[in-house]
Amino acid sequence: MFAATAAAFAASLTLASPAAAIVTFDPATGTGFVGKGDVQTVFEWNNKALQTHA
Repeated sequence: MFAATAAAFAASLTLASPAAAIVTFDPATGTGFVGKGDVQTVFEWNNKALQTHA
């Protein structure tokens, strides 16, 4: 379940801004990386909002 959710989230970031997003995802382990700026862009969060939701 987590792997599918993480894959869907990573895909949504890629579709939202394909030229800017750098996303890595390993489906074998269910782990990956999404940059802070990409998360903020998708959710339209400033730094304070990101810290609140972290």
